[in-house]
Amino acid sequence: MSDSKYQEALDRLCENDYFDEKGNCNCELIVMDRILLQELVDKTTWVPVKKGLPDDRQVVLTIKNKHISILEYHADTKHWFETRGNWWWSYNMVDAWMPLPKPYLGSER
Repeated sequence: MSDSKYQEALDRLCENDYFDEKGNCNCELIVMDRILLQELVDKTTWVPVKKGLPDDRQVVLTIKNKHISILEYHADTKHWFETRGNWWWSYNMVDAWMPLPKPYLGSER
């Protein structure tokens, strides 16, 4: 599925497009859209480092004292690596992180 799956779920929600011509509810579709939209929320929520860390060598958005950076996490050393080549001190230099969005490839709409 593409990222448009989230837009499709939102469109159905906004248009209340869960009922057939007889007024029967497609409850399975409602549950599926709820799961999809929760997945999107989870992708855009800060994860405190006390609750979890990114995968090894994953590049993520990080925040420390309102300062936002894009860093790579190294699980073996518990260090954060600035993609320009400068090491950050250690994992406690980051308060929270979130995955980066996929690169923009142009509008589908």
